[in-house]
Amino acid sequence: MIQIISTLLTFIFYVYAADPSRTIFAVRPAAQGEWSTSTVAPDPSAPFSFSVLLNIANQSAIENSFEDISNPSSPNYRKFLSPEQIQDMLRPTEEAFAQTYRWLSGGVENITAIQEGISHIKVTTNVATASLLLQTEFRMYTNVITSTTQIRAFGECSHPSFLKPFVHMIAGVSELLTPQAHAKVFNYDPKKRSASLNYDTSFPITPSALHTIYNASESFGQSSETLQGVMAFSSFYSSSALQSFVEKYNFSMGNVTDLGSNCLATGCNQAESNLDMQYITATAPNVSTIFIASPSNYWILEAMEELIMKMNKVPQVLSISYGTPEFLQCGTHDYCRTLGYSTSLYLSRSQIYFQALGIQGTSIIVASGDDGAMGFSPQTGNNPADNSTYCYNGGCSHSSSQCQQVRLASGSQSVIFPTFYLSSSSAAITNAVNAWALNNTKCNVTIENGYLYSSCPCQQLKYGVYSGVNVSLYERYSQRFGQAFTPSWPASDPYVTSVGATIFREGSGEEVASIKNGALVTSGGGFSQTFSTPAYQQRAVDNWMARAKMEGTLPPNGTFSSTMRGFPDISFAGHAFVVYQQNADGSSVETYVDGTSASAPAFSGFISALNDKLMLRGDRPMGFLNPLLYLVAQTRPDIYNDITVGDNKCTTSECYVHGYEATEGWDPASGLGSVNIGKLFEYVLQVTANETISQLVNSQTPMSTEMGTNGADAPMPTDPLATMNQQQNNESGRSNLVSAAWLDAPKWGVMVVALILACTM
Repeated sequence: MIQIISTLLTFIFYVYAADPSRTIFAVRPAAQGEWSTSTVAPDPSAPFSFSVLLNIANQSAIENSFEDISNPSSPNYRKFLSPEQIQDMLRPTEEAFAQTYRWLSGGVENITAIQEGISHIKVTTNVATASLLLQTEFRMYTNVITSTTQIRAFGECSHPSFLKPFVHMIAGVSELLTPQAHAKVFNYDPKKRSASLNYDTSFPITPSALHTIYNASESFGQSSETLQGVMAFSSFYSSSALQSFVEKYNFSMGNVTDLGSNCLATGCNQAESNLDMQYITATAPNVSTIFIASPSNYWILEAMEELIMKMNKVPQVLSISYGTPEFLQCGTHDYCRTLGYSTSLYLSRSQIYFQALGIQGTSIIVASGDDGAMGFSPQTGNNPADNSTYCYNGGCSHSSSQCQQVRLASGSQSVIFPTFYLSSSSAAITNAVNAWALNNTKCNVTIENGYLYSSCPCQQLKYGVYSGVNVSLYERYSQRFGQAFTPSWPASDPYVTSVGATIFREGSGEEVASIKNGALVTSGGGFSQTFSTPAYQQRAVDNWMARAKMEGTLPPNGTFSSTMRGFPDISFAGHAFVVYQQNADGSSVETYVDGTSASAPAFSGFISALNDKLMLRGDRPMGFLNPLLYLVAQTRPDIYNDITVGDNKCTTSECYVHGYEATEGWDPASGLGSVNIGKLFEYVLQVTANETISQLVNSQTPMSTEMGTNGADAPMPTDPLATMNQQQNNESGRSNLVSAAWLDAPKWGVMVVALILACTM
């Protein structure tokens, strides 16, 4: 019977498709990368939700206010607006809502719920009705790594053309996103260092260690207005592990409130959220924290729309330890994850909410990523391997290899193996590589634990077509083979503070964290492929370019553009953090965690502690940090520990030839360096008390940043949750609009649904 309904829906889809009054807003071809597509359509009665994000009527007011309020030279610096003022700015026109309800009325009998947000409408219905409304087919998609499934469109998706002036985008229909937590857990006793993993635990990080090395006093939150937040995706913290951590390190934890469902009982990840919660509370003792757990099908935009922007009071600090590739659309290859629509739509809409939060006084602090300069580029692998290193993850029979990469091509698709293999594989690739290895037995070619071993140099191996895949020599970076570097977003957004990771090493001090100097990760950094260089960063980037040219350390042409936003902004400890995890029996165990996911919440907590000091004296929180951070680098460079040792040429598993090196001043490996928290507190508390910040700026620095065109191609409330806007059955008069729209709407779409349902009898 499901097959009959699916056939009818397909027929209806093609009838609708002939309607010239439709506008295509997304196209979803077959799944790619780590996603597979089912050939069987989902049950038409299966629940399905999507969000219509309407154009914001006064977007320029948001942008201008953000520029003004975030600029240290402005008389309005840190004079934040109220949530009500922000909501007025975010509000679309009445006509935008009315026209959207006019469209939705065509399936109103089968729409379970219509929830109206500040600037969007969330629709809950079933697959059959969504197919009619969006004129598309649906398929079940499975993530081959996590085994999670999502119902998403297959083919073109459209809406009536009369909606085009009012709709920014429709989300939840075509995108396949898997937020990646930027942390790795090392579960062994740090005193038993593993030689194979080269894991340096000579300087384990604890709350007291962070306070010591960053000159931070053991401050105690005293203002009831201070609130910090942690965002989580498919992850939740263990309250028992958090309590064990608090008892072990003897600090006072503020009130903790949860927003969202605890998914631990269903097996979701706890490591990332345990890390986030334990260290943001430890570096901001007695400060209230809200843990924001997003559903499994949410990412940044959905979490902003459905959760954060509906709070009457948002946290003054928001820590995010997750990322996805900024450039989600397919470029020169097909092995990538796609949104199904222009990447810039998702990023630009999310950026509006970053600005809206900044205008309210929120500092958004984001982990820069754990795979070095390459970021998510193992999807292509277009970066020559460093043959002086091999098999960092251990488990190999050899300690070195003369050839670690080959190029695989089939039609227009091209990847570099095994870098791509380590990220996502397929039967075709596996078969081709195995056949090629058998033809090179004289050089002992084999795949061991995901690494390519050869006793001969690459030039001496035999190449050809194996199982329909052309296996050829790969020696150097070439633009035609795909991207070398893929930045992590939202770390690459100019309106967040991006934090890289460092490691402390005996004799050399603080370095860029990398797998080749004893870490489990390599700190992420580089340049956006979407956002232009913000004005607050321009001088720093220009100085880096000049220095890197002089030192001869620039990556090849085509791998980056210095006219784009550089990241990270700063670095912070990110190696060997002592974190408590919960065992199956409910007990807690000590583990050791690496990653920029450690750096971001630790730094976030310190900023919350600074906010607490400011608000205790009746002042305002810091808000968007970056303009001040870069100003401090010019006027008080002693506040930073300039990281000049290390690079980000590795990932979490392998090292490569190209990447960025730490040097004097800002650089894409370490940002401005790590922060002397004690000096930063002293500086901010002094200049804000005397209102002398603007005197430190010779001229006003505009904050505006545009989407680039040459990127890839060349107070704690009594109850912070009680003030969330009501979602169900909004009483603002929308029901009247729905009724009016229903009277004017054609009924044949509902009649078709009735016909389909009749076929099931």
